[in-house]
Amino acid sequence: MDKINILYLIATLDIGGAERQLVELVKRIDKKKFNPIVCCLTRGGPLEQELKETRVEYFILGKKFKFDFSVIFKLISILKQKNIHILHTWMFTSNSFGRMAGIVSQTPIMIASERCVDLWKNGLHLLIDKTLANFTDKIICVSEAVKNFYHNDAYIPLDKMITIYNGIKIDDEVNIDKEKKKKEFGAIGKDNIVTTVGRLAPQKGIEYLLYAVPKILESMSKIKFLIVGEGTEKNKLKKLADKLNISRNIIFTGLRNDVNEILTITDIFVLPSIFEGLPNVIMEVMLSKKPVIATRIPGTDELVVDGETGILVPPKDAESLASAIINVLKNPAKAKEMGINGRKRVEKYFSIDKTVRKTEELYETLIRTKIKQL
Repeated sequence: MDKINILYLIATLDIGGAERQLVELVKRIDKKKFNPIVCCLTRGGPLEQELKETRVEYFILGKKFKFDFSVIFKLISILKQKNIHILHTWMFTSNSFGRMAGIVSQTPIMIASERCVDLWKNGLHLLIDKTLANFTDKIICVSEAVKNFYHNDAYIPLDKMITIYNGIKIDDEVNIDKEKKKKEFGAIGKDNIVTTVGRLAPQKGIEYLLYAVPKILESMSKIKFLIVGEGTEKNKLKKLADKLNISRNIIFTGLRNDVNEILTITDIFVLPSIFEGLPNVIMEVMLSKKPVIATRIPGTDELVVDGETGILVPPKDAESLASAIINVLKNPAKAKEMGINGRKRVEKYFSIDKTVRKTEELYETLIRTKIKQL
């Protein structure tokens, strides 16, 4: 057989954890064995340029509304025209539309990716997941927590799923003029910086960080809180900061393309999420040798080792969050140790090369078992 044709299906190429993982996988997959093609259900996005640079073929189907089933017929056409051997879909909408198209077009191998402990899903969503799982060769879960969620809530058999952790490129540390960078955000000298990065959405629990700030400021006033990202909750969060009289210490930076540089001036990274899958941003932070304070939720607790690479606190608990931040800021030696331990952990368990290798191994295993059908 010549190269294996793989179609990756995702909603968009916006900047997000799943989108980043897909692009990094496509960039690194063995092109001598595999011919990757990317298909976006709705639109492209900022990460589209990276695909262009790799000269990977990609399609945009232009899904116009929630139940725009016309894209299924477009997808069926692509699957047949490109002689796709493996259809690899990412997240609920693409998993659903993609697998329906794969069934009709009789695509030999179908793989779905589940990226989060999706507490937002109702009974209908889970029924769709369970039903389509019967037509799926394997479901990749980004953490044991995600696997357990789909087993317990969607009743998908454990042997139908495999855990392949997200990965990150292991780069050298970023060297910048830290004082100059701090001044961008109105911080000078020994001012502390606490950072969070992510979509400004209810899932991320940023309001609990804001509720923690007044207590933190009682212990130390020279501190800036950087909230990096955009989202539907931005105005609500700004109003809350005003209400708590902490706006002078809170900086909503919007989307940034210099997150790695921001992390170099960060003293503590905070992720107060209510639910996650395996947050990529924590890997970036640990790679930057910064301590992490996060919520003790499934998925995150597979990244952060409590007391060793950071501190885990209960979700929706501003009091515990404040105490943890104060404790770490007042113990810089311990904070430094946690940061060093975090980078070692990422290098050992969460490199993107390991993620790509395990994904390729899964492809090859499925090809061997179904080769006679191709």
